[in-house]
Amino acid sequence: MLFRSVRYAVDLGNSAAKAGYLREGALVSLRVASPHDPKDGGAWRRVIEALLDLTVGEGGAATELVVGSVVPEGTAALQTVAAARGVRVELLASTDLPLVSRLEQPDRIGVDRALAAWFTYAEHGAPQARGAIAVTLGTALTLTCVSRSGELLGGAIAASPI
Repeated sequence: MLFRSVRYAVDLGNSAAKAGYLREGALVSLRVASPHDPKDGGAWRRVIEALLDLTVGEGGAATELVVGSVVPEGTAALQTVAAARGVRVELLASTDLPLVSRLEQPDRIGVDRALAAWFTYAEHGAPQARGAIAVTLGTALTLTCVSRSGELLGGAIAASPI
């Protein structure tokens, strides 16, 4: 699933939607838009429609989206827009990633944090035979730790300084 080549990836975060166009696994372009009210499904729908319209101009019409989302309103809006356009949506969960979870409740970590941890480990930890700490800064500041053997250990979430 996750390891095949995709053209479009979508990340729905607490305050913004990101749509990336990828070519041979490399990010070619990234578009970011924020709904006026993150709790409003209609606002998410307008943002998602605009992002998908922009990506069509860059890489052609999407037939499939791989989506990581921590926003139920955004997920529902994306699924509605995608269905209307005949686009298949594959939702990722943190448990879909090739990390062994050592968390007491592995399904409670957001897919955004798990993806950041997996990428950081794959790019910087594993090649050097060491662990990694993914740091993300958006609505929140997060730190997510991966052991040198690829075990998701957990981390911390703090208020964003921005």
